[in-house]
Amino acid sequence: MRKRLVLTVSVVGPALAAVLATVLAGASVAEEAKDPSYAVKVDVPAAKAGQHTVVKLHVKPGQGYHMNKEFPVGVTLNPTAGIKADKPHLGKADAARFEEAGADFDLDLVAATPGKQVVTADMKFAVCSATACEPKREKVSFTLEVK
Repeated sequence: MRKRLVLTVSVVGPALAAVLATVLAGASVAEEAKDPSYAVKVDVPAAKAGQHTVVKLHVKPGQGYHMNKEFPVGVTLNPTAGIKADKPHLGKADAARFEEAGADFDLDLVAATPGKQVVTADMKFAVCSATACEPKREKVSFTLEVK
């Protein structure tokens, strides 16, 4: 017996339409932040075993928010065995960019062997609106494809 998948779509925004198209095409989709006060993006380049790879971690406040420059920002890397982080704990002073408009961190990693390597990072930061500041904790996970 064959089962049918029926998808009913009413009005969707362009972002949701793109996600639906990607899912229906069979590709994976990165989960978007559920909190409209910020977004986290990770840029993962191709990596070669034994060589330094710099992964870019970006935090962007949502509309009407800004980064709290006084909050003790931190990024703690939790790499799997075989991955070495040049600096496993980063603070505000280690940021490539830290301003009210956002923050960027360069994560310097070296993979010992080829293959897919999963790295997680625990982040803490705060974003503020005109009326309140909100501390945030975010767990980020990405896969390093090592050649």
